[in-house]
Amino acid sequence: IVSGGALGWADSVRSDRETDAAFLVRCLKTVRNNLFHGGKSHPYTERDAELLSSGLVVMHELRRLHNGVSQSFEAD
Repeated sequence: IVSGGALGWADSVRSDRETDAAFLVRCLKTVRNNLFHGGKSHPYTERDAELLSSGLVVMHELRRLHNGVSQSFEAD
């Protein structure tokens, strides 16, 4: 987030109506958006690499555990 003209942090909060899976996917989307659309003025960092790597692990597990996600990966 931008707070007082500086970059800052804010916790992601799961809403009462959001399943754990939906919250997880939303968090992945936030990571993706921040990596590819946010803060373009800073160089690629080790933290960025860790976020990307961790996100890929979560995506592969979602694919393995949830048939609908797996089908989306395999769609033409």
